[in-house]
Amino acid sequence: MPLKNWYQTFAFTPSTQVLVTALPDPLLTGLSAQSGVTVIPAAELPALVTAAEAADTTVRAAGSRWSSMDVMATPDTSVTLTQEGLHPMTRILGCSIGASAITSPAIVAPSPVLPGALSPLVMLTGKRLVHVEAGISVHQLLEFLALPILGVGGAAGKPAMTIPNMGASSGQRVAGAIATATHGGAFDRRPLADSVRAVRVVGPGGARHWIERAGTRAITVGAAMASALPGDQIWYDDELFLAAVVGVGALGIVIELVLEVADEVGMSQRCVTRSWSDVRAAIASGDIFELVEAGQAAKHAPTALGPNASLAAEGLEILINPYRTDDNYGAGPAKRDCRVVFRALRLGAAADPAPAPAQGLSTFDAVLAATLAGPAIAPILLGFAPLRSLDLDRRIDYVLVTTRKKDGRGTVHDCRVVLTERVGDGAAAVCASDHYGVCADVQIAPG
Repeated sequence: MPLKNWYQTFAFTPSTQVLVTALPDPLLTGLSAQSGVTVIPAAELPALVTAAEAADTTVRAAGSRWSSMDVMATPDTSVTLTQEGLHPMTRILGCSIGASAITSPAIVAPSPVLPGALSPLVMLTGKRLVHVEAGISVHQLLEFLALPILGVGGAAGKPAMTIPNMGASSGQRVAGAIATATHGGAFDRRPLADSVRAVRVVGPGGARHWIERAGTRAITVGAAMASALPGDQIWYDDELFLAAVVGVGALGIVIELVLEVADEVGMSQRCVTRSWSDVRAAIASGDIFELVEAGQAAKHAPTALGPNASLAAEGLEILINPYRTDDNYGAGPAKRDCRVVFRALRLGAAADPAPAPAQGLSTFDAVLAATLAGPAIAPILLGFAPLRSLDLDRRIDYVLVTTRKKDGRGTVHDCRVVLTERVGDGAAAVCASDHYGVCADVQIAPG
């Protein structure tokens, strides 16, 4: 059966499709005969790898297949750590803050690593660590981290936490997002891969490897790890660690990860409409982050912690209207409007609790219908309100078209929103990007 990436820009047909479950799963095994997909528990992954080596074939892991590149494609065996069934490979194996283990119904069993095998230095510094199976999605991990857990009966509590950085949306598998060095658009923030502190891989010969940084960057003690994961080869090697983290699947099948996470912070987003001349001057003077709507003084809405709650600039986006706003041709630079989007962290402030507006595609359809009647973009952008969640905050791409010529060139005959498909149900549904697409039928020849 052909497999396609999410964008449907390429397809590949593996000879064998394998779903890997955390434990033997009779529910999925019963369905596999109908679908032609083989279902195995994670304990049988080493045997799958050695069998492929003996047959001189390859095994490639494929997650949500959100990559626009064919890094997961193979004509041989395609392996997916399943998110379905009774025992999906999406479990939270452990969470700790320093020397304290976090207990929660979402954590399936005490992790053999967190915190028992941690080094004294890591315990003292109070690092926030989470141990997960590689099939978990970014969305699922964020849901767990965002949930505050009260300490009960002597157990440690957990504040609301988050990953330090992510891409435009959250449907990717954590392992895939890390292996391909997924990053966000924020300033001075490293990619998600830099949050990894340990990785567990099934490599050549079916051997299991636990790989960390060397020296003081290691999070565990070798003797403790030998007891925690008997049979695994334990490595403390910087070069091997870096090769395994952003390995694009080349070193083997990643089955577990330990990530360092951070306390949750609030976000602020604001949009300003100003002329391009104003925006350009603000960029040149270094005052771009002080730009406000004409006649307004306040930048961000106040919070309970104060007017700006120690805002830190986090991102900037500038949309320039290609259509001039005046007809004064030949008399200096054309006047154009800009839409400037600022994002900032509210340091010390919680996330905005206000409910997000309803996500209505009809709004976008109406906007696109309006564009067919006239060229102005800035008034349309004024109607886009920021939503609370980056996962729900859909921006819209655009097609730039010249003014309509007398011979018909530049005529927009049709325009529609595309790439709106979502994976999942209800509030858990996610989109592959923070942009919807626009597909337009534009006349480019006289007629």
